[in-house]
Amino acid sequence: MKRLNIPELEKYYKNLEILCFEDTKWSKKEITEGKYLKKIFLPQILEEVDKLILLPCLKTHRYADFTGSIKLSMGFTRQRDRLKFHTHKLQEKIAELNRVINPDLIIMDARKCFINGGPDIGEIAQPNLLLASTQRRDIDLRGIEIIQGFKGNSLAKVRAEELPQIKNFK
Repeated sequence: MKRLNIPELEKYYKNLEILCFEDTKWSKKEITEGKYLKKIFLPQILEEVDKLILLPCLKTHRYADFTGSIKLSMGFTRQRDRLKFHTHKLQEKIAELNRVINPDLIIMDARKCFINGGPDIGEIAQPNLLLASTQRRDIDLRGIEIIQGFKGNSLAKVRAEELPQIKNFK
């Protein structure tokens, strides 16, 4: 954020407060009916906001196959807890995490996207789209469909509904 001068925005917008989750208080959340994830710590600020709007970027992911609105919720977890997600059943844990995160709106940036590789490097395509929805599963399914429309994509043989993060999302 410092490299992009994002903290400077607070000078121009009086009602803007930029928070780094690692510097805030955390709340323990129980994951009811969680098979792989029983509890998680989330920023306490999530309990205090009026609306939660997610702004994911569309892309493939070398470990989770796909990153969209469901996977974006990993950003709400403590950094030290993220390794536990990646050791076993990553996509299933991502789906279970989303049982305690309930956004009001999702706006997905699909102007550019990774069609293979990801989340940080890979082959880029340019769908030139912005997607909006109140439904995480629906917007992620549409995102996968967009990626699958490009030749050479890593999701070509994937049935989107069968990806564990989508299949287990409730």
